[in-house]
Amino acid sequence: MFSHPNIIKLFEYIKTDKVHYLVLEYVSGGELYSLLEKKGKLPECEARKYFYQVLKAIDYLHSQRISHRDIKPENILLDEHKNIKLADFGLSNLMRDGEFLSTACGSANYAAPEVITGSKYCGTEVDVWSLGILLYALLTGTLPFDDISMPALISNIKSAKFIIPHYITPNASDLLKKLIIVNQSHRLTIPQIFKHAWISEAFPIHIRNKQKPYIIDENIFRDVLKYPKFADLKNYDDLRRNILARNNFDIFTVTYEMMLYAKMNETCWEKDEMKTLFTISDVGDKRKDYRPNDWKYGFILDESPDEIMMNLLLMLKEMNGKWVFMGPYNIKAILKGANKKFHVKTVIRLYSVRFIKEDNVYFLDFKLEKGNFLRFLDVCYKIYIEFHPNT
Repeated sequence: MFSHPNIIKLFEYIKTDKVHYLVLEYVSGGELYSLLEKKGKLPECEARKYFYQVLKAIDYLHSQRISHRDIKPENILLDEHKNIKLADFGLSNLMRDGEFLSTACGSANYAAPEVITGSKYCGTEVDVWSLGILLYALLTGTLPFDDISMPALISNIKSAKFIIPHYITPNASDLLKKLIIVNQSHRLTIPQIFKHAWISEAFPIHIRNKQKPYIIDENIFRDVLKYPKFADLKNYDDLRRNILARNNFDIFTVTYEMMLYAKMNETCWEKDEMKTLFTISDVGDKRKDYRPNDWKYGFILDESPDEIMMNLLLMLKEMNGKWVFMGPYNIKAILKGANKKFHVKTVIRLYSVRFIKEDNVYFLDFKLEKGNFLRFLDVCYKIYIEFHPNT
């Protein structure tokens, strides 16, 4: 089922007696939980080894669009060489672009605030929180949030206030603070965790030297330059430097990354035809009774999908919005108002409209995830007017 060295392989015979022997093969070193019970806190070098292996396993799961949702020492097994095997996928779930999970599950001590409060959440972000709790347990032998009273425990988790012991090194302390944080958008992503000093500085030189350099796809670079909006750009060296920096969010770099993502996932995505999650009958029957935070505020467009997304990002940038790509034609955006009452968090997706016969017809739809509803409508209206200036 999973082809990663740090993940238990559960084959088609998972429901047969053979799975018993399969698991026994991997638990010869016991559970990580038992090791923590025996040793208490681990030396940082040992904690880093286990944490890094779990991180690699979770990174692989996320690349397969799977969220584990129950990361804890009890679900981490050790083989005879003391290498970890991530197990127990009973609460894991498939992540789909633009959709959020809502099931409150997992162990409360390791669950993120958005999970225990019943809010909609992103699977990758809750796994990152659990990784933070796991790292704290490895380094201290205790949990940052632990109380016999469930209401008190939930209150502590929601506040995310915890004590970092004095013996934790500054780099490890910094990493904990960037993982165990209430605001999901402020948590480190998995790639950012790999780059954090506590992880990256411990890489052996021979491993660091084997990391492949980031190479610009010149075909995509030239395709982006063909857009009229970039016709006046002449300093190609600066454009390339911005792309190679991997931390720029100018519109040219974002457009390049978007098109690169689409190319890398061309087996799942067609450049000129996005896979819709609703059928013709859904449009006629199910789009009547939406609540304010459901999909129904979109409109039809006849531009190319890349042009639509590029114009959309320009509009969001003009509104001081920030965004993250969930897929090549699917973004999560945050637009801040004068005060918190007018903040808006929205998801925007582009669909192909298959029930209209003309080619190159697309549907840009909006969903309010969190924030002021009237401000959300205002944002939708402003984007609509920009796309339809003569309306």
